[in-house]
Amino acid sequence: MGVWGRGLMQSDDDYDIASDLSEMCECQLVFMGEEEVEEREEEYSVKRLNDGVLSQKLDKILSADFQPRTSHHKRERVAIILAMLAMELGIKIEDRHMVALQVLRPWLPTIEQQLQLLTALDEYKNNGTPWKSGSKNLAQTMHARECGKGEYDLGDEFWFSGLGHSTDEGPTSDMFDTVTRLANDTTGESTRKFVKFVLTLAFVLSLTWTICTNCRSVTGVLLQPINQYLNRVGGYDLNNQL
Repeated sequence: MGVWGRGLMQSDDDYDIASDLSEMCECQLVFMGEEEVEEREEEYSVKRLNDGVLSQKLDKILSADFQPRTSHHKRERVAIILAMLAMELGIKIEDRHMVALQVLRPWLPTIEQQLQLLTALDEYKNNGTPWKSGSKNLAQTMHARECGKGEYDLGDEFWFSGLGHSTDEGPTSDMFDTVTRLANDTTGESTRKFVKFVLTLAFVLSLTWTICTNCRSVTGVLLQPINQYLNRVGGYDLNNQL
């Protein structure tokens, strides 16, 4: 399986899932924006998904007896990929499915993917306005490696505008700014807590690594204030990990 980035839709596996989902929904879900004919196909897909197909397929995927077409694909990831592709088309997603996606977040294997999902769930307008993912596809990644930074580009070969943005708004120019904004955004409470937890945990792990592992009592004293903070923010007890 080819993997060229840390985000969603940055692996052959995710594109295989998208292909299976296109067959399941009987409409195209991935558009590269390279051919005029895609505009007509996109209009058809938007109408079909908004006419109830998206809700029906999410219900089916989230049911306990759902079996992905490819055995190694996880049901949880299939649901997340379908929802993210639907957001990129501006499809209306029911509230109950948005809640389900929040619950599925821990199934994503990388911090980048989890932050991408949470950002989309917090900021997607759900009114027909498409969502722009920050992930580059393989061709865009290879182009960035050869040609360097482009418009709305972080300068990183894998990312455009960080964690994603609504297409009717300008993208954030820097991923760090995006994470900082989310951490201080009181309207996105779940994202704010999660980002603060991730950043704090990274600091804790770095600090713990530098302290002598034989001096557990010293480590406990030094990390006590941080442990209290983690408990308040994310219900995380560092003592259970030491």
